[in-house]
Amino acid sequence: MGGWSRLLPGALAVGCLVAACGAAPARDQGATRAPDASRPASSSSAAPTPAPPSASPAVGALLAEDLDVIDQTVRSKHPGPFTNTTEAGWVAKLAELRTSLPAATPDEAMVQLQSLVALLDTHSYLAVPPGGSFPIVTHRFADGFFITGAVDASLVGSRIDAIDGTTIDAVEAKIRPLIAADNESGKLDALGVSGVDPESERRMGSPNVLHGLGIIGDPTAASFSITRPDATTATVRLEAVPGGPLNDQLSVTGGLNGDAPTAVARRNEAVWTELDAKHKVFLFSVNDMHETGIPEALTQMAKAIADGSANRVILDLRYARGGSSSEMDGLVAGLASNKRVNRPGGLLVLIGREDVSASTTVIAELDKQTRAIFMGEATPARADNFLNPESIGLPASGWRLVIPTYSWHTGDPRPAIDPDVAVPPTAADFFAGRDATLEAALAYRP
Repeated sequence: MGGWSRLLPGALAVGCLVAACGAAPARDQGATRAPDASRPASSSSAAPTPAPPSASPAVGALLAEDLDVIDQTVRSKHPGPFTNTTEAGWVAKLAELRTSLPAATPDEAMVQLQSLVALLDTHSYLAVPPGGSFPIVTHRFADGFFITGAVDASLVGSRIDAIDGTTIDAVEAKIRPLIAADNESGKLDALGVSGVDPESERRMGSPNVLHGLGIIGDPTAASFSITRPDATTATVRLEAVPGGPLNDQLSVTGGLNGDAPTAVARRNEAVWTELDAKHKVFLFSVNDMHETGIPEALTQMAKAIADGSANRVILDLRYARGGSSSEMDGLVAGLASNKRVNRPGGLLVLIGREDVSASTTVIAELDKQTRAIFMGEATPARADNFLNPESIGLPASGWRLVIPTYSWHTGDPRPAIDPDVAVPPTAADFFAGRDATLEAALAYRP
């Protein structure tokens, strides 16, 4: 039995459970389609994660036991562990942590292990203790870090300028090296400074992470310097609260949440369509990479194109955080086979930083099979995406390593699928209820 159980008797049962669960069987690499890639596959993902123990400078020495497990697991299961880093860089980081971990406190040890996993890819992360979160939802727009949701509704719309006296730019610079990502969009998707996160186990910017980075001195509370929508400034003291219930309380189902614009407000609908008679556009929104609703929507699209109600299709994939790429074959085929759609200017596809997992895979297929114009932000994963995450229990900490176990190996070297027309999302547009990416698509002419 490792690590945390030696310090906390209450962690003993958790350690036993993690050790007993084991990993899910490896995927057959000869398969032609990836299954649901949005959820970790291992049964160990169901194991509860222990709460962090009280601070102890000795805990890091015990956590060092996890380094060997991480190294061996990454080398044996990850389909391309040294795609975003060199093997020499990986080995050097391991050596660095073997020196630094023995003197680390629990929160310092956590961020150090995160810095190792961060050398991998967008589908990798360290599943950390549930801990607390600050009662706000944050989003990194092109024009700054803003609060998009909060228990105290008066904070919504405020820009975050500093945390405990550290400027937000400096805070971001410290968090970025902890985020595993193929590209800038992958970093942006994970950036946060509250712990409230659509990938609830990842918890980038949680109070414990901020504490481990030395940004805040107390993981139970911090002072946030803000600029309110009316341009007045204030400093508010926020206390950390149990993180789990916050996602439900604040309706966090993705990276960007709110009542407007329409695409964000309706992001919980798997598929929805709308005919824009003024622009003669059939708007086709897919928010979940599963087949539900796709055949019916394709039928509606084909009818609108055939009777002349629409002469273009806008496919919105910006808020599809994952699912099953195989179930999207009908969508890709239906768009590719319709000659009135699959032509220059006939199909515009809205993409963004939330297109993780199977979403990036589907976008890659659209790029390959259609003449689509892509608009918005780059995908957060590389074109030859890593898929099928598996969760592996770490014996010393009881935490879990989540890494992908499959890739198509298409040979496409692009670290992202970039938009043909870039439209960086801004807080000014979002809080005004304006969808600048959709507006750009409606105005586009080949």
